[in-house]
Amino acid sequence: MKERFAVFLALALCCLFPVQGASAGREIVYGFDGDYPPHTFIRDGKPEGFDIDVLRAILENRDATVIYKPLQWAEVQEDLRRGTVHMTSGMAKTKEREALYLFPAAPLSDLRISLFSSDRGQVRFLSGLKGKRVATQKGSLYQKILEERGVTPVLYETEADALQVLVRGDADAFAGSEDTAFYNLREKGWSGVYPVSTPLRASTLHYAVRKGDTELLGILNEGLERIRKNGTLDRLYRQWFVTELTEEEIGMLRKGAEEAVRFAYAPYSGIQGGAAVLGFSGKVYRGCTVENALSSCTTGAVQAAVLNAAASGETRFRGVLSLLPGGGTAVPGAQERQILCEFGRETLVVLDDGQGGVRTVMVSELLPFPCRVE
Repeated sequence: MKERFAVFLALALCCLFPVQGASAGREIVYGFDGDYPPHTFIRDGKPEGFDIDVLRAILENRDATVIYKPLQWAEVQEDLRRGTVHMTSGMAKTKEREALYLFPAAPLSDLRISLFSSDRGQVRFLSGLKGKRVATQKGSLYQKILEERGVTPVLYETEADALQVLVRGDADAFAGSEDTAFYNLREKGWSGVYPVSTPLRASTLHYAVRKGDTELLGILNEGLERIRKNGTLDRLYRQWFVTELTEEEIGMLRKGAEEAVRFAYAPYSGIQGGAAVLGFSGKVYRGCTVENALSSCTTGAVQAAVLNAAASGETRFRGVLSLLPGGGTAVPGAQERQILCEFGRETLVVLDDGQGGVRTVMVSELLPFPCRVE
């Protein structure tokens, strides 16, 4: 899948990295894609990434030793099927795979394969790609999806290579994983590129365990539930996936929400709400309360802001701020939280900190369960 594996496999293949605080009791061979940031990758000869940090948190204080085995993705799946690898991560669950592997009850993260455009380009929708220069990774699922939809992409060895072509203006669009694209944009300091329109495919990613290894499956299930409840899972997710809001961006959100409050339609409750969401393009979208005599038809301010953004082709948000009359921030209601979470659990909600300032929490921290239902 990626030719660069030959470079680091000689250094990293079957390298032993004990879990901190654990002895060599249960040995776990963990096969993974070594070039899939921020989920799993090799840096300075060592395995890193969200999936790896989550596994370390799951196994903390357990009598277990992990052998990290970076491979090509096709090799990971074959070794897991044969049982020479005990587990992997970054796997989308399908009926075919459920017949071959065991999956924990909860997903690890979302997978969104999307079309990206730049502020220089005019491509906004999949239907406008024919005849355009669309960059993607050679041999990837992204290539297959584009070709199935009648698009002939320009192919590159890695997702980062393909994304860079769009960033420098030599392509009209890029197709790939949103999480990997955002990581590369942040790490390399690239800007002006963002996902547009409806994702080409949306799913969830999981740990997967070799068939019959119910002991390891139980360890993962217990550990995932434990770190979800104690907040470790959200902390690690924020560390790997979230770009924190600047003071300027929070100010932009507040200004947008204040402007929206003035247009609220609230003849029944008299409570005029306004909200603003910040898209990955850097644009702020406003929304206000629009009440209806039939309460089920009332639209909340956050919902209105999200719908406004989606109508403009923006489907991923970095932050949201909702205001009540008087200027205090409002915590999004249950329906608004789920609406936000649909577009990314990492959206930062700006709230008053009780001391005259503000704090931010991921929208997933306001929900009792994972955002996406299996």
